[in-house]
Amino acid sequence: MKLKIVSLLLLFKVQSDVAAQPSASNFEPEINYYRHADDTTKIPAQPIVFLGSSSIKNWIGLDSSFTGYPVLNRGFGGSTLKDQIYYANDIALKHNAKQFVIYCGENDFANESNITPEQVFERFKTFYTLIRNKYPETPIVYIGLKPSPAKLKMMSKIFAYNQLVKDFIATEKNIVYADVFSPMLMPDGQPDSGLFFDDKLHMNRKGYRLWTEIVKPLLLS
Repeated sequence: MKLKIVSLLLLFKVQSDVAAQPSASNFEPEINYYRHADDTTKIPAQPIVFLGSSSIKNWIGLDSSFTGYPVLNRGFGGSTLKDQIYYANDIALKHNAKQFVIYCGENDFANESNITPEQVFERFKTFYTLIRNKYPETPIVYIGLKPSPAKLKMMSKIFAYNQLVKDFIATEKNIVYADVFSPMLMPDGQPDSGLFFDDKLHMNRKGYRLWTEIVKPLLLS
């Protein structure tokens, strides 16, 4: 009971922080698009919901990569974990999900230069708790943050954050950690630029083929 109260207090604090962010309104057109799509298009009864930032939203060939799986892409570009929490009722908690695939946290580091891995990890746990409160046993795949060539200065923070999340997930049920960080490195330990477009931030088809190889075996049939 005490743990639940602490989790709820943490959730309310983060939601209050997010509500104060003026940037939240920047996502309204995208969120409204999804609201409209939910009302006007056929949604799988129990979809595998992909949540997160532009790495999810822009997943090249998501439907064709996962043919036969009831995938539903609900990523919105530029979003942070705080944004995912803010819009949870419209996105993460709206569908009777069979499974979740989540990639988010990278923009938290990009938007706040002084933020620590521990702070972003606390946001992850808040988002995770929010999902678990409604879907206590729904399987989750959490994709660890990728090493983007454009974000070399953040590599150590991202690595540390990934380890915190990985260790936490190891203690939880019905959630698995998908490591994309290591497979996206060259032998010299630098990010493989061949997996990205010229901006060195967003992945190309080769990058998404690699992600598909990693994620597909973790999906429910």
